[in-house]
Amino acid sequence: MRSAGRTRSKDVTAAPRPGLEPGDKPAKMTQGPLTPLSVAGPQADDERQRIQRQFEEGASARETLNALCELADRNIKQILGDVLRTNKGIDSRWAPNAGVQGLCLLALGGYGRRMLFPYSDLDILFLFGNEKAEQEFRPLIAEFSRTLWDAGFRVSSAGRTLEECKRIEEDNAEFHLALLDRRFLAGDAELFERLDTKVLPGPERAARPFLLSELRKLTRERLTRYGNTIFHLEPNVKESPGGLRDYQAAAWLRQVCGEKREFWNSTAAEEELTAGAVDFLTKPFRDQALLDAIHLGLSRDGTARENRKTLAALKERFGSLSPREHEIMLQVVRGRLSKQIAGDIGIAEATVKVHRSRLMRKMKARSLPELGRMADKLKLGPDEPQPL
Repeated sequence: MRSAGRTRSKDVTAAPRPGLEPGDKPAKMTQGPLTPLSVAGPQADDERQRIQRQFEEGASARETLNALCELADRNIKQILGDVLRTNKGIDSRWAPNAGVQGLCLLALGGYGRRMLFPYSDLDILFLFGNEKAEQEFRPLIAEFSRTLWDAGFRVSSAGRTLEECKRIEEDNAEFHLALLDRRFLAGDAELFERLDTKVLPGPERAARPFLLSELRKLTRERLTRYGNTIFHLEPNVKESPGGLRDYQAAAWLRQVCGEKREFWNSTAAEEELTAGAVDFLTKPFRDQALLDAIHLGLSRDGTARENRKTLAALKERFGSLSPREHEIMLQVVRGRLSKQIAGDIGIAEATVKVHRSRLMRKMKARSLPELGRMADKLKLGPDEPQPL
């Protein structure tokens, strides 16, 4: 995603707001200094250098992205607290939301997904409860943005009221896609909760066909720029076909379709794929790093092959059960007793016990908990009598 707010005056809202223009460093304010930059700036620089050293010494890309994200989060909260103390006389260390009713800060896009790369902008949305709150907090936000820039963070910001967020703008699909990865940073937590659970779900569902169409359009345009081929001598690992942006597009597709709103709420297998999408070798690399990557890839492939083999054998054993044994197995893994099962399907309790003993033997399950784990792997449910 190009920054959600980089061309804010035409893309983010119908009317640009002074003091919120992204892309250019905010002008200096006439008010006094906030956080002593002689301390805040060097501290942030020292932390970036520490993260870089750890990466060069072997820290994974995922660990590095998380560390950069945490660094940004800490500075945003600290600077916002300093702004509040300077402008409103409020010590937010003791009352985190005091004095900020009607304003909250959201992370969007990659920053919202906690995947902040070393040279990425901080995509931030300033959310206002209403126009009155916007007018009240405008000077505070301008000062906050200036201080964040001076601390060495590239900020790409946008501002919207809660009412404006209800509208889906057809000329600004990238912003709405980035908003799918929204994450609360600081400020009025109740305002974020209203946006997240009451304001946005309806418009996002209504705009699903539009967002799907725009996502396909943006993806086609990007792939066309790179010749629709993965064969490049120097591929762009972010934008080229098969790069990180394709993975993100797939994640957005899933979110738009309503399967999972939260990018990070994924299965273990999906986490493994995500880690592979961000852990890559950069040039120049150490020979040992390449060997380690090859061994890790072989290990992952071996584990995946073994899991597929185990699942295939499990499906074969399940397929050997009779229809009655299928039925009873589903009841057993739901925790039903033999007497209850007998009453449900109209047979004797002793007959249920015989069928259960046979299916346990056919499934090679040594205990009921083990049979339950087998059912989980087969994705059996009360309305799913067969996985095949």
